[in-house]
Amino acid sequence: MRDILFLYRELTDYCGIVGDHDTGSFEPWKFIDCSVDGGYGRAEVEKLLHEGAAVAVLSGLIDYWEQGGTTSVEVLEAAIAGGRLDHLPTARRAIVAGLDGVEAMSPHLDAVYEEYVLEYFAALSRARRRSGGG
Repeated sequence: MRDILFLYRELTDYCGIVGDHDTGSFEPWKFIDCSVDGGYGRAEVEKLLHEGAAVAVLSGLIDYWEQGGTTSVEVLEAAIAGGRLDHLPTARRAIVAGLDGVEAMSPHLDAVYEEYVLEYFAALSRARRRSGGG
């Protein structure tokens, strides 16, 4: 989770999802469809792991197109065909478009950024207000 939170915070400096980010030791494909039944905690944690993994995959896909990064298009195609992204429709649309390049993916990145990254921070703020913290 630490690596996802660091990535999210870093992306706020750019006001969107961009490439060339260090995701630490985080392995997005391990968490993109993990389950709380697998010992990963509450539903909120599962949601963060799923969405954070998708954001990391998108950042890697941008790197693939812009810098010859290590993302495997074959892995992405298999994940899409296998339904591993079906629970993340906003990210799935961006990744499917991204298979055709950054220009095709770009119109979808703001929606992912707003729904996953910014909404995560907004939810934290709402929880604090509900608990009487401000």
